[in-house]
Amino acid sequence: MAACKVSVIIPVYNAEDTLRSAVDSVLGGTPDGTELILVNDGSADRSADIINEYASRENVTVIHQDNRGVSAARNSGLDRARGEYICFLDADDLMDSDAAECMYAFAREHDLDLVACDHSEFNATVYGGNRGSDEAFVALNDEAIGERCAHLFVKSACAKLFRRGLIEEYSLRFAEDMRLGEDLFFTCGFLRHCSRVGKVSGTGYRIRNVNPLSLSKRYVPDMEQSVLRQLELWDDLCRRFPGAEQSFFSAGVNMPLNLCAGYFNNFYKQDCTLSAKEKRRQMSGFLRDHRSLVKACCAVKPANALQRVTRAVIKTGSPRIIGGFFAAKEAMKKRKFHKGREARK
Repeated sequence: MAACKVSVIIPVYNAEDTLRSAVDSVLGGTPDGTELILVNDGSADRSADIINEYASRENVTVIHQDNRGVSAARNSGLDRARGEYICFLDADDLMDSDAAECMYAFAREHDLDLVACDHSEFNATVYGGNRGSDEAFVALNDEAIGERCAHLFVKSACAKLFRRGLIEEYSLRFAEDMRLGEDLFFTCGFLRHCSRVGKVSGTGYRIRNVNPLSLSKRYVPDMEQSVLRQLELWDDLCRRFPGAEQSFFSAGVNMPLNLCAGYFNNFYKQDCTLSAKEKRRQMSGFLRDHRSLVKACCAVKPANALQRVTRAVIKTGSPRIIGGFFAAKEAMKKRKFHKGREARK
């Protein structure tokens, strides 16, 4: 194969319903010199068989490993990657046919360490896309990067190309001990070493929020530690790039509020077996032990009605009120998710 331009890494776990279309979205439109790395993370369905169907292709590398989680799967892909740039695609998502080529050409034209594209979501219950940021840009110093941080969607490692040379120079990998926030960990760790970033115009990545077993919908037992690690990453990013915090706030992103909401909402995810009394006890402890975080999430002017209500609920400091609100919010999200799935059948 010619010099490898882009390595597209797809971690796969029980994705038999969406895997083939995800893979074909890459193989059908990526530029010459692109390799696809499929990492089967111990799937129990037909995913391994589907992956093996592509194994004979010249530009496809197949890895089978025991189930160790999405971070370990991505790291296995990074260990084998040869591309000048790295792109991550989830097995239930899609890339537009020209997305990788467009981002690669833009990255080469401006010698970028990182380039992003816009994304959209089929069933908008998590991200909802980043509509309203369709403008292309390049940011070539710390101040400019800070001013544009909100448009890089740092909470996800997808919809981007990362310069592999930087990844290897600083031995960057996903944190395999994090069950939530691992994308933020990797993206912020990478951005810390960037001096040239950009974004192309147009939507190139399609999130298909169709997996009811994804971590975003399941209870995470160590959520408090995850929240604190994500807060540390956020603070570090804002210190690294002047103007980053204001960039996020101007775009309606209140990370402290999002983290607090994520912590409380976690108690009402599927598989949470805690009693109502135990949920209230843990919420009380969080409110007591992390007053500065709670204060920070309530200090910023709300960008929309949901933020306004969420902030007001958390500000009460009442586990009963907070619990009731997030229980109702999660129930509504589940109904919206299933309604969206049925509409696509």
